[in-house]
Amino acid sequence: MKDLLKMLNLKSNTDYDYASMLRMCSQTDLSEQDIFMGIIQEMKTRCPHLLETVVSVCLKDETNVNLWQITSVAVAYSCLMFARNNKNSGIQRCITMLAVKGDANDEFIRRLNRMSLSLSCSGKLRILDKAVIASHNMLVEAIRTNPLMKITGDNLDMYIRTNHQRTDNSNQDIHWFASNAFITRLNYQPNC
Repeated sequence: MKDLLKMLNLKSNTDYDYASMLRMCSQTDLSEQDIFMGIIQEMKTRCPHLLETVVSVCLKDETNVNLWQITSVAVAYSCLMFARNNKNSGIQRCITMLAVKGDANDEFIRRLNRMSLSLSCSGKLRILDKAVIASHNMLVEAIRTNPLMKITGDNLDMYIRTNHQRTDNSNQDIHWFASNAFITRLNYQPNC
């Protein structure tokens, strides 16, 4: 690695040590804002030469630009900024949540992380914890502001006996709990 750095004559550039929107955006910002256009705007303001270089590599015809090319430029910048400082992880958080939503296993997420495209598996757990807290807070607020919301829940307990018990095949005692939140659309008050 040192030979590669010596051969390329690379030096660190402090011009990229600014507070990026990739670091400062929250979970709700990621879902409510157009983060890709925000990244392009940040590049235009903070590093126009890098934007020009990456766009020239990405675009074949500058008169015909489409959304996936803009997204590609934003993701390339995000990967570079994430490699510089792992706190610049806006796009990586989005991709990690998409991978979790798609039921990706930890090995796939590790591979994405090695390519600077997602958070690590421990980062995935932290972001899931934050999502649970945010979901809980939104539910509490919805109940507080809407008295017509009802929450239901039910237990399901099952005991499954195995015909031939072994160390890898034993009886199972399963306890499940399901809950739902319903918002009543009509405010019906009987006149009794």
